[in-house]
Order: sequence, then C-alpha cells, then structure tokens
Amino acid sequence: MVWRSLTQSTGARDRRADRRPPTGLPSTAGMAAEAARAVGWVSTGLLAFQFLLGGLMTVARVPAAVAGTQHLGSPLYFGLILGTWKILVALAIVAPRTPRLKEWAYAGIVFDLTGAFVSLAASGDGVPLQTA
Repeated sequence: MVWRSLTQSTGARDRRADRRPPTGLPSTAGMAAEAARAVGWVSTGLLAFQFLLGGLMTVARVPAAVAGTQHLGSPLYFGLILGTWKILVALAIVAPRTPRLKEWAYAGIVFDLTGAFVSLAASGDGVPLQTA
C-alpha cells in the first residue's frame, strides 16, 4: 500500500493541465493579468527613476537641491542621508525576489513623502493644492 502511494502520481499535474486554456486561443484573463503586470512594472520603474534621480541630485549637492534643503531649515547633512536612502530605495523596489526588502522600501517611500509634505507645510509656504 505504501509502495503504491509513492509510485503513483498525485494527479495535481493533470488537474492543472485541465484548467489551462486551449493552446490556440488566448485567455482574456491572461491578457488582463499581463496588462496589470505591465502597468505595475511601468509605475514601479517611474517611481524608482524619480527616487534615483532625486537621490543622486541630493547626494551630488546640485544647487537646486541644496537650496530646497536650506529653505526647509534642514542641515546639509540631512540631504546627504535622505539622498542615500532614496538611491537605496530605488534599487530595492526593482530588485527581483526580495519581497520583504520591497515592503520596507515602499514604507520608506511613504515616510519620505509624508515628511516632505509636513516639512513643506511647516515651512510657511503652504501646501500647493490644486483645485479645478
């Protein structure tokens, strides 16, 4: 009885094959999943590019980045710390097979953007809200 259970297939492979669409016809669910995946990668790529570019500008101490840091009342070394973390975040969200790292990277993005919003609001310039 044990030998028979070890030598026989569980049938899981056969059941999975039954759920696949016919080979000649594309599945609309599959096409929707591919579109969603493409949108996810494009938005992740744009976000990574924005954080990488912002981090590089801050670390390189581009005059506009330095002026923005000083305007908010932060010391220059604070920009170096944030710029380094932004670069690391950009690399983390595009790194493959690192779900825990990506989770913390996205949390860091939320902290960064929340801090930027509060810093801008506290600087006296007001928060730029557009109304239609």
